[in-house]
Amino acid sequence: VAVRCSRPDSVRYASFRPYSRSYAVSATVTYTCRSGYSLSGQSVLTCGADGEWSHDEPTCARVVVKCPAIGAPDNGSIRPTISQQANVGTRVLFTCNDGFRRNGSRDSRCQSNGRWSSSVPTCEPIQCAAPGNVDNGSFEPGTGPYGVSNTVTYTCSDNYVLEGQVVLTCLVSGEWSHDEPTCNPITCNRPDEIAFGSLTTAGDNFEIGETVTYICNDGHEIVGQDVLTCTNTGEWSHDEPTCTRIIQCATPDEPLNGGFSPNQPAYDITEVVTFTCANGFILNGQSQITCQDTGLWSDDEPTCDAITCNRPDEIAFGSLTTAGDNFEIGETVTYVCNDGYEIVGQDVLTCTVTGEWSHDEPTCTRIIQCATPDEPLNGGFSPNQPAYDITDVVTFTCADGFILNGQSQITCQDTGLWSDDEPICDAITCNRPDEIAFGSLTTAGDNFEIGETVTYVCNDGYEIVGQDVLTCTVTGEWSHDEPTCTRIIQCATPDEPLNGGFSPNQPAYDITEVVTFTCADGFILNGQSQITCEDTGLWSDDEPTCDAITCNRPDEIAFGSLTTAGDNFEIGETVTYTCNDGYEIAGQDVLTCTVTGEWSHDEPTCTRIIQCATPDEPLNGGFSPNQLAYDITDVVTFTCADGFILNGQSQITCEDTGLWSDDEPTCDRKIIQCATPDEPLNGGFSPNQPAYDITEVVTFTCADGFILNGQSQITCQDTGLWSDDEPICDAITCNRPDEIAFGSLTTAGERFEIDETVTYICNDGYEIVGQNVLTCTVTGEWSHDEPTCTRIIQCATPDEPLNGGFSPNQPAYDITEVVTFTCANGFILNGQSQITCEDTGLWSDDEPTCDAITCNRPDEIAFGSLTTAGESFEIGETVTYICNDGYEIVGQNVLTCTVTGEWSHDEPTCTRIIQCATPDEPLNGGFSPNQPAYDITEVVTFTCADGFILNGQSQITCEDTGVWSDDEPTCDPIQCAAPGNVDNGSFEPGTGPYSVSDTVTYTCSGNYVLEGQAVLTCQINGDWSHDEPTCNPIQCATPGDVSNGSFEPDTGPYVVSNTVTYTCSGDYVLEGQAVLTCLVSGEWSHDEPQCVVVTCPIPVEPINGGVTPVQEQYPVNFVIWYTCDTGYTTADRKDAICRPDGTWSDDAPNCVAITCNRPDEISYGSLTTAGNSFEIGETVTYVCNDGYEIVGQGVLTCTNTGEWSHDEPTCQRVIVPQCASRVSPANGAVSPVQASYDANSEVTFTCTTGYRLVGSSSSTCLSTGLWDTEVPSC
Repeated sequence: VAVRCSRPDSVRYASFRPYSRSYAVSATVTYTCRSGYSLSGQSVLTCGADGEWSHDEPTCARVVVKCPAIGAPDNGSIRPTISQQANVGTRVLFTCNDGFRRNGSRDSRCQSNGRWSSSVPTCEPIQCAAPGNVDNGSFEPGTGPYGVSNTVTYTCSDNYVLEGQVVLTCLVSGEWSHDEPTCNPITCNRPDEIAFGSLTTAGDNFEIGETVTYICNDGHEIVGQDVLTCTNTGEWSHDEPTCTRIIQCATPDEPLNGGFSPNQPAYDITEVVTFTCANGFILNGQSQITCQDTGLWSDDEPTCDAITCNRPDEIAFGSLTTAGDNFEIGETVTYVCNDGYEIVGQDVLTCTVTGEWSHDEPTCTRIIQCATPDEPLNGGFSPNQPAYDITDVVTFTCADGFILNGQSQITCQDTGLWSDDEPICDAITCNRPDEIAFGSLTTAGDNFEIGETVTYVCNDGYEIVGQDVLTCTVTGEWSHDEPTCTRIIQCATPDEPLNGGFSPNQPAYDITEVVTFTCADGFILNGQSQITCEDTGLWSDDEPTCDAITCNRPDEIAFGSLTTAGDNFEIGETVTYTCNDGYEIAGQDVLTCTVTGEWSHDEPTCTRIIQCATPDEPLNGGFSPNQLAYDITDVVTFTCADGFILNGQSQITCEDTGLWSDDEPTCDRKIIQCATPDEPLNGGFSPNQPAYDITEVVTFTCADGFILNGQSQITCQDTGLWSDDEPICDAITCNRPDEIAFGSLTTAGERFEIDETVTYICNDGYEIVGQNVLTCTVTGEWSHDEPTCTRIIQCATPDEPLNGGFSPNQPAYDITEVVTFTCANGFILNGQSQITCEDTGLWSDDEPTCDAITCNRPDEIAFGSLTTAGESFEIGETVTYICNDGYEIVGQNVLTCTVTGEWSHDEPTCTRIIQCATPDEPLNGGFSPNQPAYDITEVVTFTCADGFILNGQSQITCEDTGVWSDDEPTCDPIQCAAPGNVDNGSFEPGTGPYSVSDTVTYTCSGNYVLEGQAVLTCQINGDWSHDEPTCNPIQCATPGDVSNGSFEPDTGPYVVSNTVTYTCSGDYVLEGQAVLTCLVSGEWSHDEPQCVVVTCPIPVEPINGGVTPVQEQYPVNFVIWYTCDTGYTTADRKDAICRPDGTWSDDAPNCVAITCNRPDEISYGSLTTAGNSFEIGETVTYVCNDGYEIVGQGVLTCTNTGEWSHDEPTCQRVIVPQCASRVSPANGAVSPVQASYDANSEVTFTCTTGYRLVGSSSSTCLSTGLWDTEVPSC
């Protein structure tokens, strides 16, 4: 057995390499101490032939060594920050800012020799490689370098368009944000066809500079550009032109009181003229007419008729007080409501310029409602609402088992009260049924509820006839009639009437015995007073009853009502009568029911209270007193508004007939005017006219330089005089301005004319503030306020503080100027930072001083002390903190006094050293648990990432010294050997080492293709994932033969870049690519072409049409156009293209004759021409019914568009104007009197005796509907 040495012992704070279970003779292991420790003894041990190691294991002792502070790389950062000496084992990580790549080590560790394991790396900018060029384009900037966020912008050469991303950005990965774009040639699509014309150039796609040409059909002219050029934007140089018929219309006639626009000498087809009317006139006819292709307008010119308003509608519960059926613009009508109603809306309506009234008709609403009635217990009513209008009806109902007591319906009356009291709901009961002769009712009680029963029994010797048990039903009736008891021999004792009696009263009666009945007071006998026992054992008659004496409901009365409910009343009950509004009671209003059954009095009567109604208020006047009603002999006095005079009695009296003594008067306008006022010298007034109506106002103005003295406006009063005298225009002057302190006014005079000036000067030692020359302006004011004279005072330059300065620094300072003081770094201002020059010539404060800034002694700390003496420290001085034994400093131990008087850092703290620090994480590995600190005896376990193996202890323990039991292990990479080379190829990267998951990629050179796996991966077992591939030459297969053609060369092999060329024989043409290239993919660049011959047949002409152009052969993609003969049209496609399969894309269209459909019928007229379809040039004629006239064109012609030459006309009623009713003159009459008058009718005016006619005695109705003269006066 071979001799081997066992694994040597672990050494505290050290590790050894290599690490194995056993070692061969002569093998060595090397010990190294963890950072911060030094080795004592032999570091290298050799395995001897005896299986023992050559030396004892060494030991590791802690060495206190520190590394200098280390900083972050430019354009990067360091973590953690090391601003002072670092302990051995401290590890820092370096990172670079975005856009920079690290060049150097990722980390550095403080070594036991007091040096960092690696220097600070550099952060170099990340750059992208130059982007690719594009055919027919370029990019800017064209040269690098290209850093992160740098961009390049691609543009295309003239006549090319860019497809793809214009701007590419360099990303932090060193790659560009997008692939390079491409530049493709610019072309134009075929433009649209046009109506009444055609596009003469064939083709669907056109290159830049190519042109197409449009032409118009006969009778049409081109509008726009007929030749279009394909531009380098891919758009045509102009829009498509249009073809317009060469026809115009003449200028239409202008309507009286109206106009039209546009107004020009001639109009093209489809041009529209719009007509408008002046204010107060409305258009009669079409507002727009169109110039048609016949050269005629679509309609006759309209007329402008005066606008009037029709009489508005009457209203319910009111009336329209103004007479007439037609009203001119500005005229008004007035509505009034009947008594007891109020107007809702506008009572006065004005006829507006639209022929509509200014407001809708108002309504008249009754001002009275009834409150909600009380709901009866065990019942209800409907409708149930907060209030009820007059005549509203409420209906009451009761719940099952209850009956209504009172009226079932009550009505809301115009008094705001209900017509009756609310009823009540009484429980339905049955009265006690009658007793029976020779028997008895065994059940007690006089009133029984629904469902209760009563039982009858007969006396001894009698038998029951009928139902002995009766049940009270829901109707309040018993289920059966009472039974009877029949005696075989005797008559039973008769029933004693309630409230009465009989005699003799005995148990039984023999035949022929007589019984006599009587009633108590207040009751009357109903039935026979005597009955006889007959031989049948029955009485000759039923027992009578004693009914209570009652009074029937007394009669209703005219113009009043009986307010008490009920049809029957007991003795002593009363009823009450009331009279309607406007009536008073005559007789006794309360009647009492007496013991005789008669009422105590006859019914009363209601007599009318005679009053007069409110008279009508005259238009432009009023009356007083104005009240709802007037008693007999009351007098009303009428007055008129200013400018109006009373026509009729000024007072009328209420007479005992309820009528007024006279009709209400009217207020007629007085024609009073004022004369033209005098024009003031140097002034004028407006308006300036020969005369002025009452309330008209004249406004006076003065010329420039003059001011109005008097009223600027005067009003024409109803006396014919002006409200004030005319004003005058006085010349404007300025008063002498005020003197000023410390100065004087050099110009003499007390009053100054416009544009004159005055001058101010200041005394010696004073300077002028403001304008020294003032000018008298057209307003009578001076051009500026008076100036002031101010003493010339300044402050001297202040003293500059030691270690400070001020600004501005100048020889002297004006009043209110401010000086600002500042101190040098390390000094602070003591005093005011700003002082102001005051009007005494002194500064507002003393100059401040600049005192040195110091820091106060910082605070002491727990478990440590401040080693520096002193209570005050100058800028730049430092203090030092130290911690007690067993504590370490946390924070900055040295503090510096800064220029702000604050210390550079907060005081540090002292923390007890009890825990182990977080161990270093092995590169490509980790540990757990991972936490900020570890308590004594806590264990940390290390693991490595895939592809790495642990070198050292897998677990370490925190000891009571605060140090770990072993150094952290490392994770060494697992590596693969270099892979094999291949002929005609290579792999990258070409040099190792190759760690787990590293890959190498094989590529072949030139025109060789890879066979096998291109990418090999280093696996965790140290082997590559696949064998090396091989590189073989690329070849294409022999291309295919074509019918009627061949290719050269026709034998292979065919390697990359080799080509073959196809040709066709005879009359065949090649379809496809003639030259095919062998690609690096081993495929040919295109499919094999074909040899074909293709044309389309001669197209078929449409019936009633043709084809253009006509030729013997039509090659593929050739376009033909179908046309229809004049008078024919088609809805089908009008062009066809020769397709690659030798067929036309579209058949010939169907050309059909153009016709017009039958136009619409019209109201109040008819279409006299028969038929439903009409050819071009045919006409139809409209006629109107009797009493109607045609509006529009009566004859319509079918045009070559299939449309009629005009819209259908309308039939308008022929209205013969009439004149309104003629009013009589006051104190006169008109004859004949009628509602309206036909044209040429004449009326005659006469005056009553004692009056003379002023004006024409007759008036004639004109054909315009107006009278030829005004109404005369008497």
